[in-house]
Amino acid sequence: MSTRTRNRFGRFALPLLIIFVGLATYTNSFRGAFVFDDDNHIVESTTIRSLWPIKRVVADTNRPVLMLSLAGNYALGRLEPFGYHLVNVVIHLAAGLVLFDLVRRTLTLAPLGTANQQTADRLAFAAVLVWLVHPLTTQSVTYIVQRAESLMGLFYLLTLVCLLRGALAARAWPWYTGAVAACSLGMGTKEVMITAPLVALAYDRIFLAGAWRTVLRRRWAVYLGFLSAAVWLIVTTGHTFARLKDATAGFGMRGITWNEYLGTQGGVILHYLRLTFWPDRLCLDYWWPVADSLCEIALPCAVVASLLAASLVALRDRPTGHRVGPRGRAKRPGRADRSQVATLREAAAVPGASGVAVGE
Repeated sequence: MSTRTRNRFGRFALPLLIIFVGLATYTNSFRGAFVFDDDNHIVESTTIRSLWPIKRVVADTNRPVLMLSLAGNYALGRLEPFGYHLVNVVIHLAAGLVLFDLVRRTLTLAPLGTANQQTADRLAFAAVLVWLVHPLTTQSVTYIVQRAESLMGLFYLLTLVCLLRGALAARAWPWYTGAVAACSLGMGTKEVMITAPLVALAYDRIFLAGAWRTVLRRRWAVYLGFLSAAVWLIVTTGHTFARLKDATAGFGMRGITWNEYLGTQGGVILHYLRLTFWPDRLCLDYWWPVADSLCEIALPCAVVASLLAASLVALRDRPTGHRVGPRGRAKRPGRADRSQVATLREAAAVPGASGVAVGE
């Protein structure tokens, strides 16, 4: 078998293995029934009974994309749980494939600099397998109404992949349009998507542009689209909370003030960080107690703030000499570039020489 044929086989073999492992892991969920919030949002809901008019399906909700997906399921299979579970698994598999593409392409970019594409593919495959079967993803796949999480995650990953592919492509605008569309659809799926523009901005700065100024100069229209989607989400969420009388999560929960909810999040974040590395004692609903002492609030929040500060320092101190050019080539200072820079520096040191600005 030639090297070219082997590479082509490997290109399709790894995605097929991802699909196989995902199906083997979650096929038993097809026998699941409607549980908990599935009754309110699917079984007893009159909103999803018809896909037309669409305005009726998406009215009075800040998650119109989620509701449309449930309405589509109802139109195809009524109240048969199998179809809903099948869509959930397909969404999870699609997210795994998108994550595979994102990781494998990122590993070939500077500053990571994995020169061998086969090595990048294998590392990406290993990372995706861990994510695909990780116990923390179980609820978003097997609990039907938690499709909001998995579908939002798919759009989140698509936003990053389209941003990356646009930076690598000769014709960038189709990919950038796709990034804005994916971000907008994610905003209409679940509110956590509000963080996507910030993550995309950080990803762009770290792996693609190398400098904040370059990010904004090359892709300002993309981030304007992200910002527009975020503004829409904030406005619609505000209207929803104003009408909501008994929220089960977020700042609109009955009996919990916004500052109590916010102060408790530090401990929750650390708990889920631990579960990421050691996923034991998982629970569908933790009934997390409200943090009401200074120690319960300050200590976890201080740890989270320290992790965030360390990330910002690492981002600030990261070398910016490597970046992806507008047509996708990773720019590294070559011999000619270094000699030119050296010549300019020598000229700048000569008395009377005119100053020259180097770089972008």
